[in-house]
Amino acid sequence: MAFRRRTCLLLALLGCLAAPAVGNRTGELTVFWGRNKDEGTLREACDTGLYNTVIISFYSVFGHGRYWLDLSGHRLGGVGGDIKHCQSKGIPVFLSIGGGGKNYSLPSSKSAEAVAINLWNAFLGGGSGDVFRPFGDAVVDGIDFYIDHGSSSNYDELARRLDYFNSMYYHATRKYVRLTATPRCAFPDRRVEKALQTGLFERIHVRFYGDDSCSYKNGDTYGIVEQWEKWTAKYPKSQMYVGLAAAESGVPEGAPPPVEVYLKYLYYDLLPKVQKAPNYAGVMVWDRFTDKKTGYSTAVKGWASCSYGAMAFTRRRPPSAPVSSAALLSVAALILLLVGPSPASAQGPKTGQQVTVFWGRHKDEGSLREACDSGLYTMVIMSFLNVYGADGTTYHLDLSGHPLAGMGAAIKRCQFLGVPVSLSIGGSGAGAAYSLPTNASALALFDHLWNTYFGGNLTDPRRPFGDAWLDGVDMFLDHATPAEHYNTLALELAKHNIRAGDGKLLHLTATPHCRFPDPRVKEALDTGIFERVHVRFYGDGDGDCAAGFSAAEWGKWTAAYPFTKFYVGVPASPAAAGTGGGYTDPATLRRNVLPVAKKANNYGGIMVWDRYFDKRSNYSATIKTWAERPEHRLRGSQMARPA
Repeated sequence: MAFRRRTCLLLALLGCLAAPAVGNRTGELTVFWGRNKDEGTLREACDTGLYNTVIISFYSVFGHGRYWLDLSGHRLGGVGGDIKHCQSKGIPVFLSIGGGGKNYSLPSSKSAEAVAINLWNAFLGGGSGDVFRPFGDAVVDGIDFYIDHGSSSNYDELARRLDYFNSMYYHATRKYVRLTATPRCAFPDRRVEKALQTGLFERIHVRFYGDDSCSYKNGDTYGIVEQWEKWTAKYPKSQMYVGLAAAESGVPEGAPPPVEVYLKYLYYDLLPKVQKAPNYAGVMVWDRFTDKKTGYSTAVKGWASCSYGAMAFTRRRPPSAPVSSAALLSVAALILLLVGPSPASAQGPKTGQQVTVFWGRHKDEGSLREACDSGLYTMVIMSFLNVYGADGTTYHLDLSGHPLAGMGAAIKRCQFLGVPVSLSIGGSGAGAAYSLPTNASALALFDHLWNTYFGGNLTDPRRPFGDAWLDGVDMFLDHATPAEHYNTLALELAKHNIRAGDGKLLHLTATPHCRFPDPRVKEALDTGIFERVHVRFYGDGDGDCAAGFSAAEWGKWTAAYPFTKFYVGVPASPAAAGTGGGYTDPATLRRNVLPVAKKANNYGGIMVWDRYFDKRSNYSATIKTWAERPEHRLRGSQMARPA
């Protein structure tokens, strides 16, 4: 499939640069804590470095003269100290009221006043001798409205009463009561609508889970974005957070749970859309217990945004710290005028005959420009960066004698034609010497890739392709071991995508051996952020793959990663298959292979190895029209989602 271009969060990126810095935050991420005693302590959550805000949940009984804090078995002793510890690290701690129980309501204005007074004296900056403070002298930073039951009556009054304490007591307590809300996604949420209309809420976390009408499973990206745009337009002065349930860091077996947004879809599909809102502020994750098990936030944090610490609470500030948004809006307006489509998106995404080819393994295969001008390929992968990792300083690009002069212009030409050009790392052969034995070596390789081939230092004279900017990284790992840190590399590449400057995404692909799983790349694929995988049904020399395509192995691959597009990797000739064999002639491909491969909902197309042999055999010219994905599986240019 052709890669989909998505505009990244330039508006918010410049907003971060224009706003005053607060700490060294790299992504605004909020988490709910308190729903399972096995999630660990509040202090532990803050010490992970993952979260910019933690919301304690829930103050779940109120409104009829009774008050109750439900922390699901967590011991109260020490929570106050943990709150202070979090705050000392620059992490605000809120208390959420409401939740899933049914023992709360505000039947009258008087009850709203009573609840406000109880919250003030028990958790905020007040203190009355006859009101128990569960957290001792620790003061939470604000109150979150998570109202799932009862009527909407008097929550607006409660908001006003809480805000009243700011005008009356701020100069005495030096603690500003902040208000947030966590409504259901279907707009409007009638239970908190009147409260939100007061304009007192600094941020809103819209819950895109637990509601079939706008959950990701039932509504796909469109279902979320449609409601998101209503929320962000209605409350332009509130910072808006996308509320998601923590998902598996990879794709779990079986049917997907109804509340999860898998990482690859979040990264490639959802965030680029929701980040267009000028009041987008980050991601809210439900909840710490699930997040701790799945590692969802570990991957998401770098994508949520850049540094939103300064933007998180801009509606009102204490008198000593006023904030103006004029500069932010001016910069945002300027960037909207300056940013245009990236070259590879000029002709739009291709959705039909998907043929990817590897180029760079023989200087007699012709130029890169010639390959793209042939009209045969929807993607070209340059091969290989085949030396890296051991000492973190030695790198070698092997293009088999192709001259580097003019290569940058050829890359730009391909991209103008709508043919993405990626770089494959690894490979085989006598000159290949690569490994990622440590996280440090993975991060060093990222730095090299980013600054040499992607959006880093575009003016560095050492860049082999000048200021040409490749479209992605492919992992073709023949010499790696399962213990190596390619998952770290993948996550680091993904994390830096939103810093891509002109909105150009860096796509991740892999080209594993056919036998499932390929241990060399498994840990990386399990991150869930690879857009496509080309399975090599050649060159293995034994087992089911010795004869070429294996329906059994194909079924394992496509089932294991249902939200990744899969390509059937074939050699362009018997010579291309090498001593391991596996050549599939065009007639067999059409008659026996593609009918089976296309049954997978995530079938993507064909990968041909390689341009040199393909140019001589005309393999791609023969099979190109057969590669097309079944139309009933396509949604325009979107990746099909398994039912």
